[in-house]
Amino acid sequence: MKNKIIDLFCGCGGLSLGFEMAGFESALAIDLWKDAIVTYNHNRKRKVGICEDIHNFTDEYLESLNRDGDIVGVVGGPPCQGFSMAGRRKHDDARNELFNAYLDFIRLVQPDTLLFENVHGFTVAFLDEIGNKGDAYSEIITEALKKEGYAT
Repeated sequence: MKNKIIDLFCGCGGLSLGFEMAGFESALAIDLWKDAIVTYNHNRKRKVGICEDIHNFTDEYLESLNRDGDIVGVVGGPPCQGFSMAGRRKHDDARNELFNAYLDFIRLVQPDTLLFENVHGFTVAFLDEIGNKGDAYSEIITEALKKEGYAT
């Protein structure tokens, strides 16, 4: 049945739980935080959560995930610590670049739809080291998704 989703940066599974309550089936959930994956799997009959670095998946594996066309959606909220208005908003926080891994997943799995969740700071442009305003990360990902054929 074509109703499966993949949850990236799943944490304990709030996004995918909502989708499951709406009739979708989680095919895979990924997070690097072991305790979150333990919680994710503890609270579900289908234990599809795995503790793995998103960069460790090969292109061939990702392409194989939707070989049958059953994956209708990819949901996820890449880490937001570097974007949060409550935090330091460090432009050079390595976690800021994890949205690129999300995009790679989308390119290779090619779901029908996606849900990308983040904080307000994702929509606010950073200033470079000399005070020039750059693009907001939300603008960067919106353009990348448009190039892949997704409307935002």
